[in-house]
Amino acid sequence: MPRVMTSWIRLVATEQDKRLLRAISRRNGDAGFSATVRRLIREEALRLGIVEAEPLLQDALLRDS
Repeated sequence: MPRVMTSWIRLVATEQDKRLLRAISRRNGDAGFSATVRRLIREEALRLGIVEAEPLLQDALLRDS
């Protein structure tokens, strides 16, 4: 079952930040900005040890099924 997105995050960025986000999105198969930012947040949380890899993977698998 797809996850319903109900929370908004607004940010202010420079033009360079936006170009970098666009480049990252393209490298990831032309994902949209929102999908790319969500992925970057999850990856950083994993890198910092805020979340464990297994629950994160299980959540992604449930979301994509």
